[in-house]
Amino acid sequence: MRGIISAEQVIRDHADSIGIDIHGIGVRNRVIVSWLPHIVNRLSAAIETNKCTNWLYPGNPLYSNENVSVAHIRPGAPAAAIYLELLIACGAEQVITIGYAGALSESVSIGDVVMPGWFVSSEGTSRHYVTETENIEPSARLMRSLTKASHDHGLSMREGGCWSTDALFRETESDIERHARKALCVDMESSACVAVGNFRNIEICSLLVVSDSVWGGEWRKGFKSERLKESVDKIVAMMSEHSV
Repeated sequence: MRGIISAEQVIRDHADSIGIDIHGIGVRNRVIVSWLPHIVNRLSAAIETNKCTNWLYPGNPLYSNENVSVAHIRPGAPAAAIYLELLIACGAEQVITIGYAGALSESVSIGDVVMPGWFVSSEGTSRHYVTETENIEPSARLMRSLTKASHDHGLSMREGGCWSTDALFRETESDIERHARKALCVDMESSACVAVGNFRNIEICSLLVVSDSVWGGEWRKGFKSERLKESVDKIVAMMSEHSV
């Protein structure tokens, strides 16, 4: 059953209001998205894009060249899903999301890069796109393509599950122990993004850099670690060539 409000209508209304067609907004069919401003800035520079002045949300900019777009979307599953819907309505057909995640067990280290092969959803957005019995899984073809690219750039990536939750400050020790049986890491957006992508029949997958850990009843922060920085550097280098 369709929603009464559609992303397509929002995009058409916006384009009409400034006297352009939808293509003039500047979204390419291949899009890299992140809710981390410094990653968006680095990617947009490395890929040699220009800022799209016709995008709906100047505070969360969109950058494009002839082949690919880089979009800064808001954090949290509901906001990320809305932004992704709008990008898809503008023509996005292949999306890679890049973000940070927390390690759920001591087997996962700060700076590890996880490419989730499945998602466990505790956020409230995915259930509006998939049923409780449907698996939330990324594009297998896109994962294979990124795996090959990672080998070419000396980037080691781990495959496993990701738990996504809305409640950053309610990741309890019992929840962490339970989800660690099925997932390597936790974030807030990825399951919803992949659920939206699957519902809209586009290719989508996620890359997550482990920035902190929450296992063992303690929060260990690694946001400024050298290994995390090195992993981000490799992802930026990989994506700048992968997106040509």
